[in-house]
Amino acid sequence: MSKKISKKVIIPSLILGAIACTGFYGVGATFASDSDDNRETIVQRIAERFNLNTDEVESVFDENRAERQIQNQERQEERLAQAVSEGKLSEEQKELLLSKMEENRTEKGENRETFRGMTHEEKMEAREGHREEMDQWMEDNGIDHDALGGLGEGGNGMRGGHKGGGFGK
Repeated sequence: MSKKISKKVIIPSLILGAIACTGFYGVGATFASDSDDNRETIVQRIAERFNLNTDEVESVFDENRAERQIQNQERQEERLAQAVSEGKLSEEQKELLLSKMEENRTEKGENRETFRGMTHEEKMEAREGHREEMDQWMEDNGIDHDALGGLGEGGNGMRGGHKGGGFGK
């Protein structure tokens, strides 16, 4: 009996620890940027090593991703509100940015499978194209992303990509 209780405590702890470590060391950026194959590999390895159901391990990773997305979205909304209060953005521009961010999140989800099939070079090219589109969109809407600083950096912002790829350059 105590062996089962220990396994019930140890395995979830190991899984959560692995997730925390991957986020801490920036593997989350690798998952999002280079390929979701890395994610699938780590999910499979954890499932095999601890004799767990792959779908359940995947579910833990999905929950973690969703929680991080919500936290990032809330942080960006707070920073946009601050930019409005500092006069860097108008309320209308803030609403445009929030709407565009949601559009980008939806598009990213819809294109996830296509992105998975790309080579590293194709992914980099696609990211650069997206950054150029977002630069033009911001210019068209009178938004100075230089004035916004690092707002939205880290891949969940307007321009996508890694560090330096958010609202700012």
